[in-house]
Amino acid sequence: MSPKPDWKDLAKRLNAMFEKQDRNPQAEAFRDILHNRPAADIALAMEELNPEQSVILFEALDRPVATDVLSKLEPERRKEVLSRLDPDNLPGLIEPLPPRDAAAILTEAPKRQLHTFLKRDAADTPAKQDVHQRLNYPEGTAGRIMTTGF
Repeated sequence: MSPKPDWKDLAKRLNAMFEKQDRNPQAEAFRDILHNRPAADIALAMEELNPEQSVILFEALDRPVATDVLSKLEPERRKEVLSRLDPDNLPGLIEPLPPRDAAAILTEAPKRQLHTFLKRDAADTPAKQDVHQRLNYPEGTAGRIMTTGF
């Protein structure tokens, strides 16, 4: 049995798919390549794609995988992906996460997604509380990223 290719090989394969299929491969083709791949590998490979390609790939992921990948993306790429997502899709991605992780992602999300999430009655209350606490601190400060849970 040969070892699975690392994330760099995965990134090359994904880039080749975009080039080969007129820059818009089918979701099923992604699922075949990404099947049983660690979310960390997928997130690292997404960093090598352009933002538009990252969103196309992200939207092709099954929800549990997408949630895990979202939590592992670098903050700047996560913002790019979130800014292009329908705000109604965000709660389904965020709610499975622990409240602290959900709050960290939400405070990085574009205001439109953040407000949509916070207005939902069904939104996870601990995550909402953590988000409100973090929003009391200016962006880019330690208070924005710190946790009160130990």
